[in-house]
Amino acid sequence: MLCKRKYSKLCLILALLLGASTILSCGDSENDADPVVTTATSSESTDAGDARVSIDDELPDKDFGGETLTILAYYAGKTPDVPLFAPEEASGDVVDDAIYERNVRIEDRFNCVIEEFDPGLADWSEHTNFIKTSVMAGEDEYDITYNHIIGGPNISLDGVFMNLYDLEYLDFSKPWWSQQMIDEMTLRNQIYLVGDVIGLDALQSAKVLYCNKEKFADYNLDLPYQDVFDMTWTMDNFISLVKDVYEDVNGNTERDNEDFYGYISHASQNGWLVSCDVPVLEKDPEETLVIAVNGEKVASLVEKVYKLYYESEGSLIISGSDPVSGLSETDWQAELFAEGHGLMAFSLIRHASTTFRQSNVEYGIVPFPLWDENQDSYRTFTGGNLIGIPVTVSDTEMVSILFEALVAESYKTVVPAYFETALKEKFTFDSESGQMLDIINNCLTISFSYAYDNWKGFGHMMGAIMAGSNPSPDYASFYASRISSAEERLKLITDFYEANE
Repeated sequence: MLCKRKYSKLCLILALLLGASTILSCGDSENDADPVVTTATSSESTDAGDARVSIDDELPDKDFGGETLTILAYYAGKTPDVPLFAPEEASGDVVDDAIYERNVRIEDRFNCVIEEFDPGLADWSEHTNFIKTSVMAGEDEYDITYNHIIGGPNISLDGVFMNLYDLEYLDFSKPWWSQQMIDEMTLRNQIYLVGDVIGLDALQSAKVLYCNKEKFADYNLDLPYQDVFDMTWTMDNFISLVKDVYEDVNGNTERDNEDFYGYISHASQNGWLVSCDVPVLEKDPEETLVIAVNGEKVASLVEKVYKLYYESEGSLIISGSDPVSGLSETDWQAELFAEGHGLMAFSLIRHASTTFRQSNVEYGIVPFPLWDENQDSYRTFTGGNLIGIPVTVSDTEMVSILFEALVAESYKTVVPAYFETALKEKFTFDSESGQMLDIINNCLTISFSYAYDNWKGFGHMMGAIMAGSNPSPDYASFYASRISSAEERLKLITDFYEANE
């Protein structure tokens, strides 16, 4: 079907490594005493950049004789003008050029070619089946694959991917690997998928809150920056800020999408479990996963979110795609905020450089709130695509070395180009938002339960409760209706890991 496109594989790896580097560099410990980051001087920023670049990856000197590393990309049918993992040339864009230069350095160092291949499949299930079919046929076509966050874990349970601990040159102790991600995705000394550690997807998929600065001023409200610094930016304070804000802008006496609201979101937003520190699965001392999402705190969270969504005048909660434009609900809600319809809105980091780029709304950025002031740190849920290495890969030495090199080089140069230069300098309106981004980046959190849930357990439960045909604050009833399915799914997962110890 295809020639061996190792170049594509490396590109995919690069994209994954960049994202993973952001996850890894953030919050090595959930017990960090003080997540507040002050604005660095230019000399401090330079010193930090130099310190990153100077870290030795300790990889061996190898000449791969012009072999190609192929990365299988996944663009969901929206192939970019410039390939994200293997640009063919420098374009003048700071991020694209950082990726291009990273690849050139690695290609020159190891005498290899980095290539990416996009099968052009818009449907994530088709993309997932494409990978599984290739591996099950024994094809050694792709060295690194970009996988849908639900589809990838599903086929990992079919034995499609290698245990990354078996790859000699992946050093998870290095700073370009997020300790939270490695710990979270590891079970019984096995890890089959990691976040986007070579691209930007991990950071770009981070769930955050945007604030309309002009409307905050009109309402004589203080932006919640200081609350974030003081660790008093809690769920209750957030709700009290937005719940009563509503203006009938078009004067038709009906609540519609042309009005102004305190908060815009879509109903299936699942990040609350992470941001409010509600674990879904926990590991017991024998490395066995147990369902933990029961009790007073989760019931209280469900009730608070329900009241915010459906009993507060200030909330505009959408569901499904925009019937006019066809935008997905995530992009639709971003568009509504960009058009000036919200005081605050849930959205993703990537919208700063896409949807909001052409907007007249000046915004601030803050993390999702703490559950209460007893929570030790902010937690920012990030989804995005996951990276895996197929079991059909024959040259594991080359893939292991180049994967580690891509992650390391992304951490050193690509992430700073996006985070410090593009995001902070071009797509924020105040220095405080830059400090907020530091806090957000330092607490990126990936979720095993969300990735492996397959909508059978509790990893996606907030969406199941809030976006269903009959939303309800009655968590006890939902738990009772879901526990059997959740236990069956958990058994499927644990049986696989136990069988592969």
